[in-house]
Amino acid sequence: MKTNNSPAFTDEQQHVIQHDLASHAKVVAVAGAGKTTTLIARIEFLLQQGVPVQKIGVFMFNKSAQEEFLQRLTDYLNNRDVFQIPQVMTFHSFGLKLCRRMEQANLLTSAELITDDFSLVRLIREGMQQLVKKGKKVSAMDEKEWLEDALLFIDHVKAAAEDTQLVYEHSSFNADRKFFPDLYKVLESIRMRRNQRFFLI
Repeated sequence: MKTNNSPAFTDEQQHVIQHDLASHAKVVAVAGAGKTTTLIARIEFLLQQGVPVQKIGVFMFNKSAQEEFLQRLTDYLNNRDVFQIPQVMTFHSFGLKLCRRMEQANLLTSAELITDDFSLVRLIREGMQQLVKKGKKVSAMDEKEWLEDALLFIDHVKAAAEDTQLVYEHSSFNADRKFFPDLYKVLESIRMRRNQRFFLI
């Protein structure tokens, strides 16, 4: 696998690069540990093992990271006369593509995608107002803090795919956040009524 132009890898990096194709691996590394270089070499290894380029997906958290990685991957593989480059996407773009395909297959209802953060914050504020009108006891002394916690709770619910109350009970939120399950249900009700979709909810 090595060529004269290949970077030198540690034993740990070689284990990542040549990890068994039939099993999953979770790799945790600190900043500056060579994650990008190792991941690029892993992709080269997969291609050399005959894995179709269409079966390889690379996901990044933001657009700048995606663009930088794609450029480095393209340069690296092209220098080795490999011109089939796997898709490198942000999680958001992958999620959007998946939603569109599911809509086309009638597996998911079509909805307007709202991408700006302020619209989501405004929706959460509206949900809080509805809870107050219903007589629910809410603690909203510091908006910045409860908004951040609310976003984190929503993220936990989506990731866990469990009942909102169970997610709250298994979380480490303070007791003054016990209105979060009710808030989530209100937000979902508003969102579905308006036929909207957010990246987070």
